[in-house]
Amino acid sequence: PYTMAQVRDAMKMAGFMVHPTRNTKQQFLDCVRLLQNTEVLSIERAKMQLALVFLSLEDEEEKSFETRRNAAIEMLVEAGVSENDIQAPAAGNSNRVVFLSDPSHYRQVDAIARDASVKG
Repeated sequence: PYTMAQVRDAMKMAGFMVHPTRNTKQQFLDCVRLLQNTEVLSIERAKMQLALVFLSLEDEEEKSFETRRNAAIEMLVEAGVSENDIQAPAAGNSNRVVFLSDPSHYRQVDAIARDASVKG
């Protein structure tokens, strides 16, 4: 954790200016992006822990289920989720894929969850 003074100094060194009329959330995102790009301060957004739960379809074979799960994992990696952030399925709980994702990837992850190849 950084102190307020450290963050303020890093913002000044990176050349970030606060605009009183702009949206606070957007300014925060711009500031974090600028600090990451200039490497003045080692900072990153906290990752969200999400899970995709696969419902078993009637008359579905295990291979088909694994195919859907593997397709979802491939799509997550393509969307920017690191393979290291995807947890291996626990024994007896193979219908869930738990992973960590940057909040900026949420819409892509939601689209993957709604994809027909993943839903079945």
